[in-house]
Amino acid sequence: MHSDLVNVLRSKVTGVDRVLIVGLGNVLRGDDGLGIYVARKLKRSLRGSNNVKVLVCEGGLENSLDIVLKYKPKCLIIIDAVYREGDEPGSIYLLSEGDLASNVGTLSTHYIPLSDLIKMIRSYIDVEVLVIGIQVKNVEVGIGLSDEVLRASNYVVETIEKAIKNQ
Repeated sequence: MHSDLVNVLRSKVTGVDRVLIVGLGNVLRGDDGLGIYVARKLKRSLRGSNNVKVLVCEGGLENSLDIVLKYKPKCLIIIDAVYREGDEPGSIYLLSEGDLASNVGTLSTHYIPLSDLIKMIRSYIDVEVLVIGIQVKNVEVGIGLSDEVLRASNYVVETIEKAIKNQ
């Protein structure tokens, strides 16, 4: 999966004039905060990239739709926590729209399902959407990421940075 992620990201962002990276999650629920962690790191490291905007969505994507629609990205990259029964914490997935529509592997901490939000966004703008999911270990109340999820989150940060900076 890791080499696939690099290649997919590069193919999607190369030559694109507006990329929006969105980190979703709740930092008060352990590993569910991984999207926020990734987005905060990318916001610092990609500062000054003319074609990239990073959005930290602690309140859910539904509360930031106005920003997404106003920016009109050509590529939307969403990073979120997932849970798949029996999978190793820290596993990284590229989720398909079918996965999202059936809620396979997605956590249900969103008020509006991610698949519905993506459909709504696409009804207004023509956008390529990539959803990167990381398998959680712990989503109990508490602050901080597990070691496995932290390693995977840092890998996702580095991979996105490489794809954006080498386009």
